[in-house]
Amino acid sequence: MGARVEGQVNLKLSGEPLPYDRAEFSRLSALIGDRPVIVLASTHENEEQALSKVLRGLAPRLLLIVVPRHPNRAPDVAEELRRDAWRMTRRSVGGDIADDVDLYLADTLGELGLFMRLADVVVMGGSFAPALGGGTVGGHNPLEPARLAKPAISGPDASNWQQVNRILKQAGGLTTVLSHDHLPDEVRPLLERPEQAQEMGHRARRAANEAAAGLDRLWGALQAHLPDAPKTAPRKPR
Repeated sequence: MGARVEGQVNLKLSGEPLPYDRAEFSRLSALIGDRPVIVLASTHENEEQALSKVLRGLAPRLLLIVVPRHPNRAPDVAEELRRDAWRMTRRSVGGDIADDVDLYLADTLGELGLFMRLADVVVMGGSFAPALGGGTVGGHNPLEPARLAKPAISGPDASNWQQVNRILKQAGGLTTVLSHDHLPDEVRPLLERPEQAQEMGHRARRAANEAAAGLDRLWGALQAHLPDAPKTAPRKPR
């Protein structure tokens, strides 16, 4: 909604962590084991192929989970990725994360919270699209990985989330790159030094929690101006 009330709160900053299926999280975690995981979150046209190419081989046994913003694009996305010789499978047709799978196309709705929780690093889709010829998107909500204590990296176009990006960057919980070609320079250190990635994620979550506290301040300010609740007369016994 993006509403502000006398400068006290931006409702974009408020919200709960994305929901997820706990049983499915445990199952997929067991399949992944100790493999490093990068999640490309809410990707758009041309991003899947370009981002996966530059991230390939950054770590041994790397697993890339690609979550298209619009799952109906999955057949075309899958064809592009197969041409690049990825050993991939699609979630929507029953594919699973096996040892010989290095790219998991998570082409379902409402499961981003599940896949972000599996990530070591999250790359925000929609923020690279214009530079790759995919049209202007303006990025997607970086508070989603932040609320889960996940380090995130955004591309150059996050125009819909400028204030949020600024808050997270100042806290050290988000990095922005000017081009998808620069992604390896930011992602590789986070995969090689998990403690650094975890600290970045913790900073992101602290900043997200502090930003969301504005809604509590707003409610406190509003309560003083609200009328008392109407008193209801006790019901007479029949």
